[in-house]
Amino acid sequence: MAWPVKHVAPQSRLTVFAKVVTQKVSKVRWQPGNEAVCRVPDVFATGSWDDEAKNRVSLWKLGDTTESVSAKHNYADPRLLCSINHPGDVMDLQFLDQERLVAASSMGTVSIIRRHSSETLSIAHRWENLHRLNSETSPCTSVAFNNPDIASVGEDGTLNLLRVDTGQRSRTYEQADCTALNDIMFLSNSELLTVNTFGQLKVWDVRQETCEAVQVFSMAGSHSPLLCLDRHPMQGNVVAAGSLQGSLHIWDIRKGSLPVSILDAHKGPMWEVRFHPTVPNHLFTCSEDGSLWHWALSEQGKRSGIHGHQQVQSSLSDHASTPINNWVVEDPTLTNLQITNLLPEGGLSMNSLDIFGQFLVCGSDREAVYVVSQLGVY
Repeated sequence: MAWPVKHVAPQSRLTVFAKVVTQKVSKVRWQPGNEAVCRVPDVFATGSWDDEAKNRVSLWKLGDTTESVSAKHNYADPRLLCSINHPGDVMDLQFLDQERLVAASSMGTVSIIRRHSSETLSIAHRWENLHRLNSETSPCTSVAFNNPDIASVGEDGTLNLLRVDTGQRSRTYEQADCTALNDIMFLSNSELLTVNTFGQLKVWDVRQETCEAVQVFSMAGSHSPLLCLDRHPMQGNVVAAGSLQGSLHIWDIRKGSLPVSILDAHKGPMWEVRFHPTVPNHLFTCSEDGSLWHWALSEQGKRSGIHGHQQVQSSLSDHASTPINNWVVEDPTLTNLQITNLLPEGGLSMNSLDIFGQFLVCGSDREAVYVVSQLGVY
């Protein structure tokens, strides 16, 4: 059963800064850093799409991000540091470290891009024609990084393993899936998670010679395409995925093949889902319908839940002595789930998001990026 949810108005303490970038933004990523040391993010990357031969990967620097300025909600305009032309639409972006990032292309290529001290970007390495369908180039839909390996998947159903240190393609699973693979991430050093257009979540073990998934998870009676996924940063068995219909699916991959819960959410395709990296009872999603949602679960003993369009109370005193992972409670009415739309509803698609501490960056078809601060994530 899919549970409908409702959301509340944005909190007044939120600060939203919009930056017009004159291109549709397909992907955004914060440059990695240590949250314990760097409490305020500094640099983010964007990738564009639907601009024919003019698509670009760009790096941006926030203005003054000192804590005193942050506390005053006074952000300077993000400044373009550098950019580089990119062949085809940017389908995915991932930082490898503070100097390199990897980009996936709609033309089937994967590129490693290096940032130089002179604030320029160059191509450090490129794998051409990784994804092909019927002798034509096919989009590389997603990449994942686990040093020294990059994994790529595409609309051709192929899964590749690439070595950053040698520049070699170490393994290719030709047509590993009979349908398009839409997202990928590492579950461990040797295991990968993918979602596909048939509505399946799959686990792959790269130590095996065969290209068959070792576990397959699906939805009973439904083959709604799954477009994005993320895993809980502290409990790797908990996986969230977003669908073409805009619903949020939560799996516990230790328990059966069906989702623990399905929540009806956005009115359009869900393009990205992200657990907060350090406070994972907070989750964020964005959608084709132009919405950007913050999902928050309470840890209180008495929690309000979402059932239909009414808010109900449910006591969990019998569980008080045991920590509860609310994301895998089978009945979502047992959790205090609050959903906040961080931006005004409507408008063009919100395509991508990333989180760092109390800050979120998202990119859209509005030819703008948005930086949201003071998320209230604790």
